[in-house]
Amino acid sequence: MSQTMTEQMSCKQVLDDIVNVLGVQKMLLKQFKYSYKDQATLLQERKLALLVDLDQTLIHTTNEEFAGPQVEGMLQFTCKGTSHLTMLRPHHKRFLESMSNHFEMHVVTLGVRDYAKVILQELDPEGRFFGRRILTRENIPNSDKFAAMQKLFPGGHEHVLAIDDKVDVWKHMDNLHQVPEFTYFKSKNYGLKRTLIGSSKNDDALLEAEKILLHAHEKFFDYYERSELQPTSRLFKEVQKEWETVRISEQIEKLFLTVEKISQGQKVSKPRKRTQRKR
Repeated sequence: MSQTMTEQMSCKQVLDDIVNVLGVQKMLLKQFKYSYKDQATLLQERKLALLVDLDQTLIHTTNEEFAGPQVEGMLQFTCKGTSHLTMLRPHHKRFLESMSNHFEMHVVTLGVRDYAKVILQELDPEGRFFGRRILTRENIPNSDKFAAMQKLFPGGHEHVLAIDDKVDVWKHMDNLHQVPEFTYFKSKNYGLKRTLIGSSKNDDALLEAEKILLHAHEKFFDYYERSELQPTSRLFKEVQKEWETVRISEQIEKLFLTVEKISQGQKVSKPRKRTQRKR
């Protein structure tokens, strides 16, 4: 193959990529009235972009029969003829309120659009947090959120962070904060019957995520105000190392307090062990 033909094919590939990106953006703007600010505008407002997953990050949904009581934060609805039960993650209101002051937030979910719209009617009924910035399964080919982000920000994603319980759909990118998977509904076997119950375990994952993301935001603009633009992917590595140091320090401090109580003759509470009943 001649060099000229190779160059022509390379140019065609570049043009195809450009058309693909523009096509996705045009489709979003036309079909879903997707509206977001460019990087320069966001930075002038001291904001970054935050891509937010729904399932098992902010919520947990099941379509199985639930035996537990209806509690605060639980939603029941029907989508595409299927009944769903959704539990909102603890501290979601505080998290979204706090993030909206420092980030332009986008929903990026592998759920279908009709499902995401129902969830957002509860999470963001006035559209203050996400507006119309919603990417769903219909807009994310091959479940590749990283590729979807690149198409959404073709000029670069140096100002973008994401929060999700999964890393593989983002190709393990560095500017992602992974939260523990939120699972409220759990199955229990009672004899031959399988029953779905609710978990009462405390979950402060969004409180920790809030601190980490705000720290990343502060660090980004510390550099930005010194005319040293550092990409979020690089900064977030630093932030994660710093928070890991904080966690270790807190664990050491708790250990010292426990040792001090023991030396003073105080009782130290121990977690209760479950005992099996004799039949």
